[in-house]
Amino acid sequence: MSQERVERLVRRLRRLYAVLTVVACLGVLSTLALGFNVLELLIPIAFAAIYAGLRLRRDWVVPLTLFLSAVVSLTLFLHIVHPATDAPALVAKLLSGVALLFVGYQFSIFRRSEVRKHFEYRGHLVF
Repeated sequence: MSQERVERLVRRLRRLYAVLTVVACLGVLSTLALGFNVLELLIPIAFAAIYAGLRLRRDWVVPLTLFLSAVVSLTLFLHIVHPATDAPALVAKLLSGVALLFVGYQFSIFRRSEVRKHFEYRGHLVF
């Protein structure tokens, strides 16, 4: 994988995380009037942290992304294997499957040596 291709891929991921951050913030703001859970704030904060790490080319974004991908993939897998009771639950399972594919793709991207070299990450990978 060439350096130019890695930079293009990082730019696309950065745009995606910018959109995810805005959508997650709007989701939290929409539930603000009804009362919200403090854990709901962690989702936009995590997306914003990954976006900032991608934007600033920080080395800590690699383990953060891999750790969050592991947690999200486990959560999505458990959601998929839970039985669906109606049509909206089936659609949610389909969307969870698509998100699980993205998380798996993200795993493969951030484990590549070229991407770790791009972020100058020299640490050990846990996942």
